[in-house]
Amino acid sequence: MPSLKLEDHAFRLLEHEQTALAFLNRTAHSWVWELDLPGGEILFREPGTGRILFSSAVKLVGTYDQQAEAFRFGWANPDIPEDWKCVSGLGRLRVTARGAGLEIFDSVEPVTLRTPTQAQGWAVACAGYLKAFFVFEARQDGKTQLLAVDFFPDAGLIERDVHLAAHVIEEGKLRFSMNHKEAVVAYLGTPSGAGGSNLADETFFWELGGSQLRIQFAHHGQIISMNVSTPEPPAALVPETPSTPERKPGLLTRLFGKRNG
Repeated sequence: MPSLKLEDHAFRLLEHEQTALAFLNRTAHSWVWELDLPGGEILFREPGTGRILFSSAVKLVGTYDQQAEAFRFGWANPDIPEDWKCVSGLGRLRVTARGAGLEIFDSVEPVTLRTPTQAQGWAVACAGYLKAFFVFEARQDGKTQLLAVDFFPDAGLIERDVHLAAHVIEEGKLRFSMNHKEAVVAYLGTPSGAGGSNLADETFFWELGGSQLRIQFAHHGQIISMNVSTPEPPAALVPETPSTPERKPGLLTRLFGKRNG
């Protein structure tokens, strides 16, 4: 069963978020979203043409109110009827939270947060538990709806390479407060090897598409440094200049020697 642990989902969902936004930006000159909370659906459309880029079922993880500096989970929002599809079926998430001692996920009261950073982490943990593709932040009228988006078109998927992984990790370590080492291992899997470690820190590397991602972690799991190594391209082959074959002396020269003058 999926966990509600942020480290298990953070980098994967962040990669998916960037994949989705890149797809929207390259598919249309501009795009807008339309949210149907009662029906539990979000739709991305190109304005002007009305062309639908993609749509998906969503779950409302929570709402952050910038003015009140408060976050409320979707299933604990009195403005959201229990039969709305955006919150239906979330009961098992709350049961799992109780069993894991995560009482905050079962809170029915608004939580005071000066910034939405903590709420974003909670949303990613919930979306990962729900096996959603990514978290989308729908901002409107001073409020941010944190949505777990289920579906994404296969045509928009991109293959992970070392540069994408490094970018996702770099952004994720700034966005979320968590154990970086645990999150990276959950994202990239067991490292290919280790090296240069000492009692204070440890270094691991992962092979991705012929390139290497090397990360140094502090003893408490935070990232100290990260380096990407890509193989050198093969040197261009320079064709050899054909040498002029040595001319053998003729018979008379061999007999009488070279004539002078």
